[in-house]
This record gives sequence, C-alpha cells and structure tokens, in this order.
Amino acid sequence: MILEHVDHFLNLGGEKTLSIGADFDGASMPREISSIKDMSKLYALLLKNFGETAANCIFFDNAFSFFKTALTGCESCNNINI
Repeated sequence: MILEHVDHFLNLGGEKTLSIGADFDGASMPREISSIKDMSKLYALLLKNFGETAANCIFFDNAFSFFKTALTGCESCNNINI
C-alpha cells in the first residue's frame, strides 16, 4: 500500500525529495482513494501517519522545490517567487 512506500522512502531520507503524483499509476491505494478527487483523503492519511511537516513536503513543498530548481537552474534561490 502507498503508506508502506512512503514509509520506505522516508526511512531512506526522502522527506525532501518524495512527491505525490495525481495519476496513481502503479500505486496500491486504499479503497477510498481512487482518483484525484480523493487527494484530500490521501493528504489526511499522510498527515495522520507521518505528521504535518512530512505531509506538506510530500504534497506541496518538494514538487514546488523541484520545479523551481528546474525552471531557474538555481537550487539555493529560496527567495525566488514563481
């Protein structure tokens, strides 16, 4: 299940790299989470199991950081607003 995968990557130190996609392709999801319309349920599940910091990183911060770096080429440019 998705929680086991998240736990595995977090144990490898992936809190600042792991991100959630919207297609769930190849993911084993809980029955109540079947499409993008259920993303709030997935967020709540991650929040409950891994805490607010990890859930926010996985859902928002890591993807934003990736795209900011990809678009600007600057990994240390924390003050850039895109």
